[in-house]
Amino acid sequence: MPVIAALLGRRYGDTSLTGVFMSSAAVGGLAGSLLYARFPIRTRHPERVVTGALLITAVPFALVPAASSVWLTLPLFVVVGLINAPLFCALLEVREREAPPEAHTQVFALGAGLKSTSAAAGAALAGVLTGWGTAALLLGVAACHLLGAVVGEVIVRRATHPMETS
Repeated sequence: MPVIAALLGRRYGDTSLTGVFMSSAAVGGLAGSLLYARFPIRTRHPERVVTGALLITAVPFALVPAASSVWLTLPLFVVVGLINAPLFCALLEVREREAPPEAHTQVFALGAGLKSTSAAAGAALAGVLTGWGTAALLLGVAACHLLGAVVGEVIVRRATHPMETS
């Protein structure tokens, strides 16, 4: 998102908008976290919340290229932050449920390390691909979220409906 926010700032002729876009996503994240704390999604399958949230966040990323002004783009960043909150909470819930008690620390540390590493790799890749343009990067991010939702759903279905072996 930082690379895309910088490109969007340039697109709209004001690089200071980079911080505004990132702050908009953060405000959405805060609002989503507060809403989730007040109205937690009660489900026996938090992994479905993860896949659903990934699917939903693909939409604003895909819509940003069509936004004709900053004022149409900012709410889309807020929505991404808003949906990211339940996604992250549900992800932590799955880790808590699935990790053996004696390995909680290792599982959560590994998860944090993988998240940081993938974020850095994604930023590096986005930096390399800036020549493709902002729209291509945003559509790529949307596609990654969509792919994550589909792969996650396949994994969940296989875990809940294991194939019979003969």
